[in-house]
Amino acid sequence: MTSADQVTANRSEPLAAITSRQQEILIGMAKGLSYRQIAARMFLSDRTVEREAARIAKTLGAQSQVAAGALAYAYGLLSMEDCRP
Repeated sequence: MTSADQVTANRSEPLAAITSRQQEILIGMAKGLSYRQIAARMFLSDRTVEREAARIAKTLGAQSQVAAGALAYAYGLLSMEDCRP
């Protein structure tokens, strides 16, 4: 395994620890959506999204939920082009 392969593998490991629903919430957070907006798009309650966001931050080792959203870019879940208006 090359060093580039190791970096890619290390980046994807934390994402394996969160569910697909949590990944969807993380993407919404990274796009700057409010919990209410994410909840409406996913047909969830605001409180459910808030709880999941806290779990995501903890699982990814982020210091805050905002930092967890930024990790979506670092882990390759989305690119800057995905967030253009």
